[in-house]
Amino acid sequence: MKARNLVLAATAAVAMVAVSGVAAAQKVPQATTVSLGGEARVKALYSWPNTCSDVSVCGAASVEDTVRHYLEQSLKRDGYTDSKVTVRRAGAGYQATFTGSAQKTYPKAVTAFLNAGDKALATARSIAASKTPEGASQWPYTWRFFLPVGLAMVNNPTVELLHFPPDYSLTDKQDYLNSATTDRWAMLLAQNGIPADKSPAYQAIIDINPIAAPASDGSKLEGVEGKFTSYITDMLGQWTRNPANPHYGKPMVAFGSPVRAWLKAQYGLELQVDQVGLLSLPSGAVPVIAANHPSQIFYTAWNDTTPKTENFEKGMQVMTQDLIAACWQARMGQAPASDPQATATACTQQWVTNNKQVCMLLETTIYKKTEEQAQAICSALPPVAQGRDGAAQAASLAD
Repeated sequence: MKARNLVLAATAAVAMVAVSGVAAAQKVPQATTVSLGGEARVKALYSWPNTCSDVSVCGAASVEDTVRHYLEQSLKRDGYTDSKVTVRRAGAGYQATFTGSAQKTYPKAVTAFLNAGDKALATARSIAASKTPEGASQWPYTWRFFLPVGLAMVNNPTVELLHFPPDYSLTDKQDYLNSATTDRWAMLLAQNGIPADKSPAYQAIIDINPIAAPASDGSKLEGVEGKFTSYITDMLGQWTRNPANPHYGKPMVAFGSPVRAWLKAQYGLELQVDQVGLLSLPSGAVPVIAANHPSQIFYTAWNDTTPKTENFEKGMQVMTQDLIAACWQARMGQAPASDPQATATACTQQWVTNNKQVCMLLETTIYKKTEEQAQAICSALPPVAQGRDGAAQAASLAD
């Protein structure tokens, strides 16, 4: 009996050791650290110092605080509420340490992002070293290199392709989404059911020119259009990849004529506003809708050389187009397996037959009328017929 008890005790001890060994093997690390690279690389890719080009003049947050600031923005916008990041100096470079669920995805995502950024930085330096026929640098002193730091990069439902970021988003705000352009588009997403606290995840922006520049410098960028293609291709591959569906990438909105021209030149995809197509990428077939630039309406609806009635009509047209594109983005982001064309058709029907709400948005957000003033104006509009008449009006918007 005594011998039998000894055997049982020994068996139990072995079992306990085996169980504890399995538990140790399955234990999730408390933190994961990733190298960000050397000092010069990190400073350049995070546009340090953000506030100006000369830290001795304007002062600046430390490199560590700058990088942490942007990584914390990304974690928040990706919905990693349980995760934290610390950034510290490590030898001749810097490293970031992630805790929480983000440690499973962020080390790889950040590494890929910075690798793509290296390509963009090399292109920017090549442009800066080039001279105009007059002998000036092709990179004006008002431009700053600026990658889309601080954005959702893993759990983003959609991607937005834009022209270039405004300079103040870097120098004044240190927030890629703090601009009139992104604020207006967030409002349009809200009109289509995306809450304000969720819209930043939808606004994963890739600019075809990673250059923070004054808003009036759009035409000056013509000389550099298409030079950042290698970087953009890498970014599209990363941010449109949909782990749930290896055949179809995350849906994308292409804003403004320079972006539509870039898509045509690089991929042969030619789209008019609110038209839908498929972009063939390594991440899969990416559904794309073409949209006006979010700021286009300010120029269309506020033309001093055009009669007010014509401004209003054009403003209504652009506002309707923008709401259709935002509707498509919202619906496709929520249900990426949906048919892109059918979704565009449904969104078109929704907004071309709702001219009073379109009018209210035009009057309150563009013309800055009060709700009462807008109601007086918009209530006088004739209703838009449903069905075939709505479809006909939708067709006219694409002309």
